Amino acid sequence: MNASSQRHATVAGDSSKGKVVGRGTAQQDQELSDLRADLRDAIDESRWKHDALAEAMSLACGNRIDGPYLSKLLSGEKSLSAAHLSALPDDIETIFHRKRAERFGHLVVKPLSGLDAQKAFVAGLIGIMSKPELPVRAEAMVKAPSTTTLKVAARA
Repeated sequence: MNASSQRHATVAGDSSKGKVVGRGTAQQDQELSDLRADLRDAIDESRWKHDALAEAMSLACGNRIDGPYLSKLLSGEKSLSAAHLSALPDDIETIFHRKRAERFGHLVVKPLSGLDAQKAFVAGLIGIMSKPELPVRAEAMVKAPSTTTLKVAARA
């Protein structure tokens, strides 16, 4: 076995045991830090207590998770895995994914129906109608005659 394949075997063996094999880049470290921050914020927003959350996650994933271990997961002392994220209760998972999407610049809108949808629609219309001026770029597009309009006008 040469040095390269020996190193590969060691890395594969260590990673399957859940051990970290070397440091990631600064960008990866920042992304993990952001992910943990979003998870902590989602837990805070959901108002779950750490012990209750740890118990719910234990039941969902089958592994024993207690309050102190959960704190270590959230602080980065222990590795956070996909199994941990999939064991989150649905309400926390929903908030977490919303926060992740917002971090990447997406607008997340809760689906509405019935009277709430009607109220939101009317509020949106009023908001649009109360600003009669168009954005600068849109005004330029409206003022510029299109070639189709010129051709139709020339034929008439």
